[in-house]
Amino acid sequence: MDRHLLALSAGVIGGAIPNINPLLMGAISALLVVKVLVGDWDTGYQWTVRDIGFVIVTSLEGLLGASVFSSNKTNM
Repeated sequence: MDRHLLALSAGVIGGAIPNINPLLMGAISALLVVKVLVGDWDTGYQWTVRDIGFVIVTSLEGLLGASVFSSNKTNM
């Protein structure tokens, strides 16, 4: 599965969790799911600039997925 599609899907699922801010949960769930299932962009255990980029891009994709879910939920 594509990393971006996985982050969007995890954002939608995280945004569906009740009683928690959907945008925050969408970003956190996308980060956790993508990091565990796919991994980040570089190898090794040292933090680099690429890791910061990974966190930013994956969080934005999770936010996008959660915002799509929350906007659909309010229109129902």
